[in-house]
Amino acid sequence: MIEFEPEFDPERAKSLQIANDLRQAIVSGKLSPGERVPAELQLIQQYTVSRTTVRRALADLRTEGLIEVRTPKGTYVVDREPTETVALKSGDSAIARMPTPAERHAHELLKEGEPVIEIHRKDGKVEIHGAYRARLVVK
Repeated sequence: MIEFEPEFDPERAKSLQIANDLRQAIVSGKLSPGERVPAELQLIQQYTVSRTTVRRALADLRTEGLIEVRTPKGTYVVDREPTETVALKSGDSAIARMPTPAERHAHELLKEGEPVIEIHRKDGKVEIHGAYRARLVVK
């Protein structure tokens, strides 16, 4: 068996700390949906880190679907309130997964990192819905 010690990366640890702090602020409501996230420069100064470290933290949160970049306005907390009701009837099934590049292109409203819900209807039809906007209701 090969033994090794994982290499500690202090910059990655700092980016995780920044991401965790921002995530906690979002989940707790300290940063509300639609509210602007502190600017990169502010985070750089607050945490005494490089721009790369801050960008890595923000990229993690974008991938999780918690924030979005609105060029050139800044980075904002995503409003995750469902806007579409999807009824599941007897015999229908649903799965959540990440979209293919073609699906992401076809569904322009999908946010970065947003999964899709794939609905398989009893009659064989398949529907794709953005997971952050859909509310599933069983009928």
